[in-house]
Amino acid sequence: DQLVRPAFSSRTFLLLTLLITMMMSSQRIVQNTNFAHSCRTLRVARRDRIGLPRVYRLPQIHNSTRPMTTAYEGKPGDGKAGVSSLNWLPYRTTLPGCGRKVEVGSFEESEWQAGMDLMNLIIREGKSWPFEEEFETIDDYRGYFLSHDAFIVRGVEPGLDATGRMSKPGAVLGTFYCKPNYPGRCDHICNGGFITNPDYRQMGVAKIMGRAFLRAARDLGYKSSYFNLVFKSNEASVALWESLGFERVAVLENAARLEGVEGLDTAYGYRFDLESLKQDYLIGGKK
Repeated sequence: DQLVRPAFSSRTFLLLTLLITMMMSSQRIVQNTNFAHSCRTLRVARRDRIGLPRVYRLPQIHNSTRPMTTAYEGKPGDGKAGVSSLNWLPYRTTLPGCGRKVEVGSFEESEWQAGMDLMNLIIREGKSWPFEEEFETIDDYRGYFLSHDAFIVRGVEPGLDATGRMSKPGAVLGTFYCKPNYPGRCDHICNGGFITNPDYRQMGVAKIMGRAFLRAARDLGYKSSYFNLVFKSNEASVALWESLGFERVAVLENAARLEGVEGLDTAYGYRFDLESLKQDYLIGGKK
């Protein structure tokens, strides 16, 4: 029999072998790249869950289209999801000490920007909220703060702020929201987020918001409220919630990197049983 020689030289054979090896290596690189991308997606999603505003989300891995609503995410809203059940709004009262008349009411669209500016100011302070990145658009802010029910404390007459400066009627003294803390079978537990305008601190604004929150949360149908992260270094916040009857039920050490705090700060979890709230709680304010 004759020896059948290949139709190509040994040099060509080596080149083909090298090409096949390179193709196999490229496939492994693509696989590794996809894996790295998946890991990055998971990391970004984790940042979402701890409260950093992000546009990225985990890919859909099941057929369910039900939203997984939690305290840190939601769809852009107007903050009036259940306002029709709060027939006592606007709630009018006075600031203790100075006697300035203020009211607690729902957000108006003209106040969205002021709300976001105040939110971003608190984020820059870095002392009382877990966020590190500011909200860049109104829709981002609405998706977080106005996704369910949100409220604003505004002046109804001129008055002095904590710095001694005069402010006009309509000045924003504080903002807060009320929404589910958890999804599904635990959505009867609500969460609240509170911001006092720094120009009106130590004037009683936070207590007005806290009391209005309790009444609103109960009337909106929640059974209890749980605050996830009340930082130990925020002594005013700790004192406020305990004065309103919240129970400290959790201690989370090394919970947060905060400005002005050496090392990692401790966070407390506070709970309030809304079903124990008196039926006429907060009644007495005039519309």
